[in-house]
Amino acid sequence: MRTENHKSPCAIYELSCEKAINRGYWTGDPGDDLATASHPSYGEDSNAPLPSLDELSNNPEAPDYTEFADAMAEREAGVFVNDNNEVVEMKAALGDFDHLADDGNWGIDVYCHAIALATAYFSPDEE
Repeated sequence: MRTENHKSPCAIYELSCEKAINRGYWTGDPGDDLATASHPSYGEDSNAPLPSLDELSNNPEAPDYTEFADAMAEREAGVFVNDNNEVVEMKAALGDFDHLADDGNWGIDVYCHAIALATAYFSPDEE
């Protein structure tokens, strides 16, 4: 969510559709109907053979679970994981915030409130 400027999943989807329409590559095709998409084998290609186990084990596109020497090596490889100090600081920013509250909106309002608190905490004071 952070990389999408803290937009909700619905907003990301809606904006991607709007972008496709404005740039001219929206087909207008909403996709398959509900009956087709609900079939248990929907999305499976029954004609395609399964790859061999040797091919699967040597797949160059598989996730890389290489261990990094330290956090700096992770960051240089493009992996950004919050360290303990950042987690402690975020907990301080949220204080006694109830992240399990039922907002009646699938947690969207709770999420937005947490983002607002964090933004206010981490933003430099403007005078």
